[in-house]
Amino acid sequence: MVKEMKTLPANELQEKWSSELIWKIVTKLPLRGLPLGPVIEPKHSGAVITDNSYDLLKKGKFHHVPILMGHTTLEISADAEQIPGVLKLILLIFDLQPSKLVPVSLNMKQLIKSSLLGRKIKDHYFNSKSTVKNLTEAMEYASVDQFVRPIRETARLYSKYTPVYLYTFAHEGPLWGVYNRTSPGVAHTEDLGYLFDFKHDGSSVDYQVRHRMTRMWANFAKTGNPTPEEDELLGTKWIPNTSGDSELKTLVIDKALHMETKIEADELSFWDDIFKTYGTKPYSTY
Repeated sequence: MVKEMKTLPANELQEKWSSELIWKIVTKLPLRGLPLGPVIEPKHSGAVITDNSYDLLKKGKFHHVPILMGHTTLEISADAEQIPGVLKLILLIFDLQPSKLVPVSLNMKQLIKSSLLGRKIKDHYFNSKSTVKNLTEAMEYASVDQFVRPIRETARLYSKYTPVYLYTFAHEGPLWGVYNRTSPGVAHTEDLGYLFDFKHDGSSVDYQVRHRMTRMWANFAKTGNPTPEEDELLGTKWIPNTSGDSELKTLVIDKALHMETKIEADELSFWDDIFKTYGTKPYSTY
């Protein structure tokens, strides 16, 4: 199959992928995995992925080099008028079938338990109110489910074997092209606007945030440590995670830099309890 796919033009593959993705969004919901993705390979000398990704990380089967990773404050974010009709339909499905809020990574097989857990998740995020009419809560749920929870669990697993520099990007500025912000929260990829120049104008504060980020990222590329020495520009030391503890040390990147250990603490505690109570191992994702 791979040999045949290599003969096709890239734009043809992209068009096919896009149509499959839209179909999955409409029929199976966008939060339940991508149509195409990595798979566990049959055992052979050139195999790269030989087990579930979660187990590979848990066993330390990866290159033990320093890691810098993170997320924004609201990865999935949009104004109400930007939400297409198909996504409003999906939010309606969550109202009618709360079991669809249950992450597939839990590996739940029993429909009754899945339905009960779906109601518990809906109560937690929406207080039993309509998901369609509570866009802010829907974005918080999706952001934690699709990004924050898996990213932070990945960081925890990595940190048992190698230093992990974890960040949360919280600066609400325009360098990614987001102007006239109508609601709080920094969306997916907005941090890229502070590492690369996308030709959007900002204030002196925005450029200061960019200067700090590029300094830290360059330091990390050269030394494996984003703050290898005292730096007046940065004003703080980025402390790595090295023990696999659930309370992760996180650099908050905003107008100023500071370290925290309680990022999304209540949400992560809620989900950790769900995985312990309802999850069926082995996990592929978390």
